[in-house]
Amino acid sequence: MVRKLDVEAAFLLGKLKEEIFIVLPEGLEEEKGKIGRLNSAIYGLAQAARVFFETVKKFLVDFMNFDVCISDSCIFIKPNIILGLYVDDILIIGENDAVNDFIVVFGDRFACRTDSKVDEFIGCQMTWNKAGNEVVLHQTRMINKLEVNIRHLIEEWKIKDCTTPFLSGTGMEKIKEEELEMGEDLQAIYRSTVGSLLYLTKHSRPDLSNSIRELSKCNKSGTRNHFVCLLRVCKWLFRNKMFGVRLKTGIM
Repeated sequence: MVRKLDVEAAFLLGKLKEEIFIVLPEGLEEEKGKIGRLNSAIYGLAQAARVFFETVKKFLVDFMNFDVCISDSCIFIKPNIILGLYVDDILIIGENDAVNDFIVVFGDRFACRTDSKVDEFIGCQMTWNKAGNEVVLHQTRMINKLEVNIRHLIEEWKIKDCTTPFLSGTGMEKIKEEELEMGEDLQAIYRSTVGSLLYLTKHSRPDLSNSIRELSKCNKSGTRNHFVCLLRVCKWLFRNKMFGVRLKTGIM
């Protein structure tokens, strides 16, 4: 079973350890000349997300007996259930009874919404088979948005069709500042696009990892040839936007 939880008013739930003072909000005119001290986190506070994470972590570890994953501190594990925490969104995977019991106990402590149909999580789409024991992770929506912004440049620069995202043996090297040819406008587009591609490789497109690693070397300075290489990767990506990572298990 897979379920997604969204904690309501998440950033208001954590207790602060630091002393933080604020100007009193409107409606407290009778307290003019005074300031307020925060006991709990509020939205807009720099440490609000961290305080909420520590609050949930303490509950999961101390009360529900979860173990923290050694390689990723946002993953919590116990027999028959795995939990991923991303800001105020929680993804739970495990045996039916274990997941249902978790939702009941966790819901008594934190008010949250439960989604029984999990087709997207933090920008990564999930396409399930009918049996529910196989899922393909992909980011077609994000790729479509990227295509809207980049397609006209691919046509203007007359990028040819390609069967691979990168030419074999191609490597990117930084150039000296006086040799810059890309220009500030193109460099800004370059950096933004590389950032989007990096997010794709993180979740569903490991096949782009080598290409994006090389492109990232020129985020600060690059030539027009580097920009052509970027557009080539994008054109190949748009032709293969439904590629993804397939996961299958026999216990779901």
